[in-house]
Amino acid sequence: MSKQKVCVLGVTGSIGDSTLDVLRQHAHRFQLVAIAAGSSWQKVAKIAKEFEVEHLCMWNEEAAQKLSAELDTKVSYGMDGLLEQTSLTEVDVVVNGLVGSIGCL
Repeated sequence: MSKQKVCVLGVTGSIGDSTLDVLRQHAHRFQLVAIAAGSSWQKVAKIAKEFEVEHLCMWNEEAAQKLSAELDTKVSYGMDGLLEQTSLTEVDVVVNGLVGSIGCL
């Protein structure tokens, strides 16, 4: 059985934390392939390393630059970045934990 590939928007919030707990408990069923957050780039860096996430996005451009430098990888940002994350052909499931009107994508 192949793993379901998951994208988590708002990965640093409470919904993101809960989702990561589920992914850890069921690592044989799910693979985290894309994550997005607002500005908490340090927390995103830890998550990206733990889960070996390929696709990263930050809402805040400065945070994206810092994360990119920390991990030496491409990091998208802003609305274009969020749309890129949600339209990845490899993603099977998107968990939307974004707050406010931005979560209505």
